[in-house]
Amino acid sequence: MKKTISLGFLLLFILSFVTACSTAEKKSSPTTPTVEKISPLNVTSENETKVEGDYIYSSSGKSDIDYKDIMAWNFGTLNKYFGDSTYGSVIKCNSGVENNEVAGKLVFAMNPGFLEGYTAMKFKIKTENYKSIGVYVEKDGGPYLNKSVKTSKEWQEITVELSSFGKETLLKKCDRILFVGDGPGVIYVTDFQLIK
Repeated sequence: MKKTISLGFLLLFILSFVTACSTAEKKSSPTTPTVEKISPLNVTSENETKVEGDYIYSSSGKSDIDYKDIMAWNFGTLNKYFGDSTYGSVIKCNSGVENNEVAGKLVFAMNPGFLEGYTAMKFKIKTENYKSIGVYVEKDGGPYLNKSVKTSKEWQEITVELSSFGKETLLKKCDRILFVGDGPGVIYVTDFQLIK
């Protein structure tokens, strides 16, 4: 009888221990996973409509808006750079020299009136040797409008409201966008889009 009681207590102790361990294990592991919220710039599914804007150039290689050309000013060099650690496809523009003027000028040549129906431009940018750059919208051979934006060696996303350029009638005639850095340096741009 003592053996039966001792065995019973032993079984009860083992059962209590297993139950306690199982409960402790459940308490230590959360029932719902912890998820960091990442808000992507432009996520669409089959049932959603695109809200953000239309890409001129994106890090995924996608382009919604036809452009004539992407070029560097005069003796500067331009390449589509695929070795960036943050974004897949990046445009890299090195500065050039003309008439003793040194500058980095990245030019997006577009079709006239391409800004029609848009309210802003958004882009990701980083620079080497520039603390700020000018963002210009202009018409070939005509007037231009510009806005200065601060830049750094780290990627940042910048939104420029088209209304901040003023002169809406000139904006409708523009056929290019330029990113201009004064002096020697490098300009990197990706995920460049126009916002409706």
